[in-house]
Amino acid sequence: MPIHVLGIRHHGVGSARQVVRQLAALQPDLILVEGPPEFDPLLKWVQPDQLEPPVAILGYNEKQPKESTFYPFAAFSPEWQAIRYANQHKIPVQLLDLPLRYSFDPNFQALLAGSTSGEKDPLSWLARIDGYTNSEVWWERKIESQAALTDPGEHFQAVLTAMDALRSEGMSSSLDLENQWREAYMRKIIREKQAQLYSTIAIVCGAWHAPALLLLRETEVADQQLLRQLPKNNLRIGASWIPWTNERLGMESGYGAGIAAPGWSECWWEHPDQPGAYWLSKVATCFRNHRLDVSSAQVMDALQLARQLAEIRQLPFPGLEEYNEATTTVLCMGQQSMLDWVRTEVIVGNKMGKVAEKLQLLPLQIDFEQQVKRLRLKLEADRRTYRLDLREKLDLERSVFLHQVLALGISWGNCSYDERAKGTFRELWELQWKPEMMVELITRGIWGNTVREAATAWLTHQIQKTDSIQDLARLLEIVLPGELVEVNQLLLLRMHDLAAVSHDLLELLKTVPPVARAYRYGNVRKTDRTMLFQLLEGLITRVSLSIPSLGTQLDDDSANQLFQLLDANHQSVLLLEVEEWKQTWLQALRSLHQHTHPLLDGFVTRLLFDLQEIPTTTAAKSLSRALSTGSEPLFSASWLEGFLKGSSSILLHDNALWEVLNEWTAQLPEEDFLNLVPILRRTFSRYEPSERRKLGEKARQPLQKTQESSSEPALPFDAEQAQKALFAMAALLQPKSAQSISILRYKL
Repeated sequence: MPIHVLGIRHHGVGSARQVVRQLAALQPDLILVEGPPEFDPLLKWVQPDQLEPPVAILGYNEKQPKESTFYPFAAFSPEWQAIRYANQHKIPVQLLDLPLRYSFDPNFQALLAGSTSGEKDPLSWLARIDGYTNSEVWWERKIESQAALTDPGEHFQAVLTAMDALRSEGMSSSLDLENQWREAYMRKIIREKQAQLYSTIAIVCGAWHAPALLLLRETEVADQQLLRQLPKNNLRIGASWIPWTNERLGMESGYGAGIAAPGWSECWWEHPDQPGAYWLSKVATCFRNHRLDVSSAQVMDALQLARQLAEIRQLPFPGLEEYNEATTTVLCMGQQSMLDWVRTEVIVGNKMGKVAEKLQLLPLQIDFEQQVKRLRLKLEADRRTYRLDLREKLDLERSVFLHQVLALGISWGNCSYDERAKGTFRELWELQWKPEMMVELITRGIWGNTVREAATAWLTHQIQKTDSIQDLARLLEIVLPGELVEVNQLLLLRMHDLAAVSHDLLELLKTVPPVARAYRYGNVRKTDRTMLFQLLEGLITRVSLSIPSLGTQLDDDSANQLFQLLDANHQSVLLLEVEEWKQTWLQALRSLHQHTHPLLDGFVTRLLFDLQEIPTTTAAKSLSRALSTGSEPLFSASWLEGFLKGSSSILLHDNALWEVLNEWTAQLPEEDFLNLVPILRRTFSRYEPSERRKLGEKARQPLQKTQESSSEPALPFDAEQAQKALFAMAALLQPKSAQSISILRYKL
């Protein structure tokens, strides 16, 4: 009974092309493809109208869905083409490998831990003999690229002979325990199919296994003994088709069978006769998208150069290496950095496959896909930005759904707000879908059949086991905009309980900003904020009462941490616009003033000055005291860093403060000044470039003394003249007032 083993490289374009040609020549009545047999029921969906590669089969332990693995396919994968050929020609097709359930079995893994894998890359021996240092490059040039010029039967016989020679030489990979079990199980399946009287069986498998799968009779007894050593295993395996991406096919993703250039392989597969012309056209389009002019003549020159390089290297036609060199020389003018765009956008590419909705097996998956479609969102590998206006029905529904997805622990997107805006109805979302997120979605499937149900149950579970008020505050920013009403009250009660007993000032300081954001941005959704108000009132009161105890015994790291937290809390209190909370907070800042670390003291002075809680003269005296010759330079620099936090307008428009800073800088000894330059640079680097430019312009101008420091006597104040001006201004501001006009006429 004929057995034909077609040894391939996973995702090899030449191998895929030869598999199709050889299957057409053999016309088998059964096709076996390397892969876990648990996936057999999914193979029937390999149809153009059901799946668009790249896609993957997700296999997982049904009891522990986080235990999962992926089996990716591209259009140019030999396994994909074999399965597709079988379905097109109505030929039975099954998978051939050790069942996946063993991969999730700790007993199986323990047995493997004691075995040695030995030589990891047997092909490197053949590559070195042929003068290559890289086996991937050798295989690409000698096997994949030559496939189009070779009869498929001769091609697979050559691969079989090469692998048999390596194994006969005792390459230790063939003695790897896992490979022994895998190959024994593969032969077991082949014998079972032979017993079913198939006349011609075609087997598509990794090239390394090809010789072993022909040793059927001589290994039968040994295989039976070896397979008896497998641990008993009744794990149930779930499986589903999911979209995949070119990026995840790449080697850099960590995928064991990854390839260096999925985008190039796709182009070569789709355009076997003239891949170069299509490829360089894509490269040119990439550059044009980045606003670089690339002419058709340059593309033709690059194509010609690539062909000449192939001739010099005695290659049948150019490969990716030749096209990259030609691109660098002709289109990039020798600048290698410009090729980075090509590597990301063309060589790898951001393509994402598609899976028909009916193939989503879990109810949660189905609900998720339906909502994505209804809300006109897209699962894309590229980063996409959505600007939502929550006054619009569609955008509000999008926001609710995206927050519910976040509640499930799936980081599909990040939401941000414009903190400076008075309006709270705009959200900015950046979405980027990654295939592994589907694992998280499936994992959450046990918590509910819809996104809302699963998010509610999952969050309830998280809240009950969380003892950190800070972690709960982060959840609050998801629960409210996600409209998870059932969770809201439980979460707030839990936060109330933890806040009442917490004595950790840092944790309370970290909690206020997210709770304040939830309170502020929840308003546009018309949510009941009564409990939130009470929670915030308690938090701000507790924090304000605890701040005076900070004291001066703080190291620089602790002071920097508190510096950031005080700033965030201050902004939150001001944005809430509750006068009582503001006064409570300001009283805490006043008590901290001059009684803490210089960084915090300078910062508090600035905050009080900005709110006109202290006059310019007081701020100038505090600055002068901090920068006096009696203070250590590092103390002065730290105080100054805190004081100059925020806008530079304080120095641009207040000459009294500018004078103090200018005199301190001028009087610093050179050694001290050089030591303080890093701190001063860090301080001023926080300003916008335009602000730094204005400060530089002011520094170059002659110093203009303020009235207090000027030697010229101040003009006397004339109360009578000032009174006349006030009457005139009253008339101008209220021209329709007869009284104001008559007063103006009288005084004039």
